[in-house]
Amino acid sequence: MHTNFKLNFHHSFGFEVFQDNDTPRVEILINDTPVFDETFSANTLHKRNSQFHNDYLDREKNCIEFRFTGNEESANRYVRVKNITVNDTYINVLQNYWNPDINQEWFDSLSEAQQFEIKRRIYGNNNAVFGWYGTWKYYFNSGVDFSSKYKGCTNDLDNVIGMRPVWITLSKNTVTKPWHGTLDD
Repeated sequence: MHTNFKLNFHHSFGFEVFQDNDTPRVEILINDTPVFDETFSANTLHKRNSQFHNDYLDREKNCIEFRFTGNEESANRYVRVKNITVNDTYINVLQNYWNPDINQEWFDSLSEAQQFEIKRRIYGNNNAVFGWYGTWKYYFNSGVDFSSKYKGCTNDLDNVIGMRPVWITLSKNTVTKPWHGTLDD
């Protein structure tokens, strides 16, 4: 394991928030540590670009979690994730794991067309527009350089089932193959 490097990565998250009848709250957590928390006013489209730095460990699987909460149910609410970059590496905003928190009583009170639209937003290709309360997570592995990637991640079971994890390295992923780099990479 490398010990001479500090994996302090710059982050940039661009997103929009809207709800017509309540003040929704958006939290962003990295590895269960809050890095962004804001409550937004109702009936206004809010655009944010959150930027900060965070430290990571070499060869570790990491999680970026968005939490969207509020007190009032509405069919006109959403968070639209525009972009996520970590250390100048884009994370695919369409590749996420989501867990909606739907109030069943409210959902049953909607018309069939409105229920279909809510289900389409949740279970269809939502294009990174989350129109429900709940959480969604993005995963990536961190490392110093490509040697971290080839040594493997100590806590990542995705490799066992053949999933290709996203790797973000200190060298900002500018080298696509290990033999394309220079001696000081």
